[in-house]
Amino acid sequence: PANAGAVFDGAAARAQQAVSDAAKQGAQLGILVLDRETGQQIASGQTASLVTASVAKLFIADDLLTRQPNLPPADRAELETMLRSSDDNAAEDFWNRNGGNAIITRVAARYGLTGTSVPYDGHWWNTTTSARDLVRYYDMLLSGGGGLPPAQANIIVNNLAQSTANGIDGYPQRFGIPDGLYGEPVAVKQGWMCCVGSDWMHLSTGVIGPDRRYIMVIESLQPSDDNAA
Repeated sequence: PANAGAVFDGAAARAQQAVSDAAKQGAQLGILVLDRETGQQIASGQTASLVTASVAKLFIADDLLTRQPNLPPADRAELETMLRSSDDNAAEDFWNRNGGNAIITRVAARYGLTGTSVPYDGHWWNTTTSARDLVRYYDMLLSGGGGLPPAQANIIVNNLAQSTANGIDGYPQRFGIPDGLYGEPVAVKQGWMCCVGSDWMHLSTGVIGPDRRYIMVIESLQPSDDNAA
């Protein structure tokens, strides 16, 4: 649209206000949003270095579908539970079967994720990345630029669009994008863990809108219990 550039009017100031408001509550917030139609981005707060926690399951799923496009029914069911309900056991199974740290190395190479590194201890949840890498990953997943065929990319995105209210471990996973944009169709992968230093970490990532126009990554770190954070 001719007025596409107006979509983000004032958004940078609101993002900065969100970071400031979070800081008053003792939380460190990082926000990055991409408009895939115009290429505009908004960044605020600390976005350079993130621990992925369960968001690493995106990379596990991508690598699995690249290596094995037509999954047997049991693996397909396991993949869907991993993406929709953040099943750690499924992630661990695929991680161990497909090379562990090598999964991150392969996906980072295909997508050009220069800020993404393998976990220091071999545990997938300690994979590190950046908000820019995660936005780049989603953008290239949708465009096919990372090499995953559209049919397999849609398996990932369609399952993220069916994200359950709680993870399989019972943890609420509607924080961030789903609760904040409850009126929009979203496809999200959430991550949460304690402790990153002394902080609880919550990471909300995903695709927004019926036309998959927007990508958002938002992370908070807060030295409190999980409910307060």
